[in-house]
Amino acid sequence: MATIEKQIAATPGVVSVSAPRFNTAGDTAVFSAVPAQAPTSEQTKNLVHTIRGERPAIQAAAGGAVFEVSGSTALNIDVAQRVQGALVPYLIVVVGLAIVLLLVVFRSIVIPIKAAVDSCCRCSRHWAVWSRSSRRAGVPACWE
Repeated sequence: MATIEKQIAATPGVVSVSAPRFNTAGDTAVFSAVPAQAPTSEQTKNLVHTIRGERPAIQAAAGGAVFEVSGSTALNIDVAQRVQGALVPYLIVVVGLAIVLLLVVFRSIVIPIKAAVDSCCRCSRHWAVWSRSSRRAGVPACWE
């Protein structure tokens, strides 16, 4: 465990690493690594990916000890990536179902296509306005 702790502490961007806390059986430990930047910064996101990428080499150097990168910061990064990956397919399904529904109701192709294009334009405009105003307020965007 000391090898894992030392190698993570030596990773650029890590300010400090806490001492490991072991369970009563002594086979599992938990420790915290504090990043140099804010939890929502791009550097912290890169740090989490770096530690996860170096995990096989660190585990091999530690003699078979296994570790995972977890915690609220890593969880937020993972959730943001999942949401970003699911957003486009979700929007395609919603717009596709809207087109099918309008095709059935109006029995025309022009009205559903126009409504779908209009909805996409409105959503993108609102997204852009929200994004600009949230950046001015200092709120980090989940898709970055």
